[in-house]
Amino acid sequence: MNILSGENKTEGRSQIKNKIVDGEHKIENMDENAGKYVDEMDSKLVKMAEDKMKSGQETVKKNPIKSMVIGAATGFISGSLLAILICDRKD
Repeated sequence: MNILSGENKTEGRSQIKNKIVDGEHKIENMDENAGKYVDEMDSKLVKMAEDKMKSGQETVKKNPIKSMVIGAATGFISGSLLAILICDRKD
């Protein structure tokens, strides 16, 4: 028993089709906005990394001896930790 006339069925189908098209447009807009947001965040991260690198370079230029001592100590500690790990695995 179908109570909808042919005209009502057509209107219903048309409304559903319009909702689907509207949904597609919303998804496309969301995709575009997400892409812009990711690009913006990428640019910010690159700038922040460049600023940190420049800051580190300036620090090394101002304090070359201190920088060498820190580098040597870091290398010694890293090497010692690796040696301990390697020796423990052999046992």
